[in-house]
Amino acid sequence: MDVNRLSRGERIAGAAAVLLFIDMFLSWYSANISGALSAAANRFNVDTSVSAWQAFSTTDILLLITIVVALAMVGTKAMGRAVNLPVSLPLVVAALGALMTLLVLWRIINQPGPNDFINVEYGAYLGLILIAALTYGAILAGGGVDTMRAEAESLQSHATSGVGTAGPAGATSVAEPAGPPPTAATPAPVQSPMPPAAPDAALDPSPPPPPPTPQPTPPGPDTTPPAPAPPPGPGPAPAPPVPTPDPSPVPDREPAPPQPGDDPMGPTA
Repeated sequence: MDVNRLSRGERIAGAAAVLLFIDMFLSWYSANISGALSAAANRFNVDTSVSAWQAFSTTDILLLITIVVALAMVGTKAMGRAVNLPVSLPLVVAALGALMTLLVLWRIINQPGPNDFINVEYGAYLGLILIAALTYGAILAGGGVDTMRAEAESLQSHATSGVGTAGPAGATSVAEPAGPPPTAATPAPVQSPMPPAAPDAALDPSPPPPPPTPQPTPPGPDTTPPAPAPPPGPGPAPAPPVPTPDPSPVPDREPAPPQPGDDPMGPTA
């Protein structure tokens, strides 16, 4: 541990944190009694004052958290160690110190219990001074008010967009290990140009053209050779000639002679 590494702000914050821790055991409030009650308390050695640990139930825990964070900021810087946090430790200590300064001031104005019965003792006023000094030292350690305001605005913008970033120059961060040495780039294989993609039919509102009608093929010359003629052979016998009738007129026949018993008038109709 080397205290020479500490900046002026870190030294102020560290000293104020140690003194504040001691001050919390001193008297912060006392009972406002007088007369017979005060004499009785003195006679029986009754302590009518309370420390911060006795007077508070939550404020003392918050003060202790602020002291621990401030000492952690000083210790990491003195030991030369880095802390990997989304925000710097000085910003965290300054925010806690500002909050506790307002809270202690409020507990001095409005002390626990009836204001007519409770007196504010020196420990509360000393605690207010020490917590304010702790806040001042944290602001100096973080680079000043402007640097801390810029860091807080950057943190708010990145928290809104959901993207984390590193802190400003005053923030402590863990150094990333060096990567492997660059290697020679391997040339990428030459790829042949791809043919243009066909247009998507679903994007063309016009119907597709009808397929071409096949044209009839004209008949070509018949190249089939003619069948050979059968060889001559014995054919069928010729039919006999049909006799033709004689066209000469047939002579009229003489009527037959009447027979006995025939009607001479001939048959009647």
